[in-house]
This record gives sequence, C-alpha cells and structure tokens, in this order.
Amino acid sequence: MKERRQFERLRIDSSVISDGSKIIKPVDVSLGGIQVLLQHSMQVGQITDMQFFLPYNPHKFVAKSVVVWQKNSDSGFFTGLRFERIHTVLQEE
Repeated sequence: MKERRQFERLRIDSSVISDGSKIIKPVDVSLGGIQVLLQHSMQVGQITDMQFFLPYNPHKFVAKSVVVWQKNSDSGFFTGLRFERIHTVLQEE
C-alpha cells in the first residue's frame, strides 16, 4: 500500500476544542492536518474551527479545518481533518 501522507506525524495528548465542543482524543498532528477520535460522526467536507496546544509550546494553535475522511470504530469515529488555515496565538500568563 502506497503511503499517502505528505508530512511526518507527531502524537499529541493535549485537548482539542472544535466548534466549542471537546474532542475525545487527538491522535496525531502534522503540518497538513490532524487526526482525532470523536464521539460523533462528521460529514466529509464539513468545515470546523479548532484550537489545540502542542507539547512544550506556549502558543495556542487556531485552525479552520475540513473533514477529509472518517472511520467508525468501537471507540468512536477516527476522523482526519486537513488544515485550511492555521495560526498561533501566544497565551498570556
């Protein structure tokens, strides 16, 4: 099977917020997108706004993302989202 991924993946454990509701578990993130585990299904092509942090980084990442695939499993819906726009926000302490 040919590898379709363009970017290296980084496993993350931080919480991800999408359109105001918490995502169960982020699986991995890359320069091009993020894979998450959801409790609910989303439509391929659906656009969502999300926020997340990466380990050892003081910036919050804010992204507009589009659902590109979804796979149902016993633990939820594994969902792949492609970043359409992404920027960072420095968190004030």
